[in-house]
Amino acid sequence: MKTLTEFPGTLLKLASKTQQEYVSAGKAPEELLTHLGATLKLEGDRLTLLQTSLEIVGHQHANLKRVVIFTLHEGEKAPSTVIQREAHCFLVEHYPSLDKPASQPSAEIKKGDGRRNGKGGPGKGPRNPRNESGPRQPKQTVGERPSPSLPKPRTTPV
Repeated sequence: MKTLTEFPGTLLKLASKTQQEYVSAGKAPEELLTHLGATLKLEGDRLTLLQTSLEIVGHQHANLKRVVIFTLHEGEKAPSTVIQREAHCFLVEHYPSLDKPASQPSAEIKKGDGRRNGKGGPGKGPRNPRNESGPRQPKQTVGERPSPSLPKPRTTPV
């Protein structure tokens, strides 16, 4: 696979807008290609590839990221998402949609325990961070006897 060129979505949107304005002005469609080339400063093969990309994309500019144009070597198989025109392959890439899909209630909400994803709900505990027994107990000072859970210090001669 050899990548020939790519057109960002912004360039394709601008070219589509220019094309629509040109056609709506009632000018001859034969001169459209030269007008696009002059407006976008493109020429030759790149200009014809842009026109083919515009035909492939159509009016689906929402979330359009780019169109990558490449050729395949002999024996290579084109991916399933690619559109082939003559010897060129066109890969249209889109950004993920920002619209949230209609989500179904999660299984945790269906349980009926009053919690959502483990956050909040009944039984959360007291809002006061201190323990109900009052203020903290003072720390152990030097010279006091250690608590019974700590191991006894060794008294071996040196």
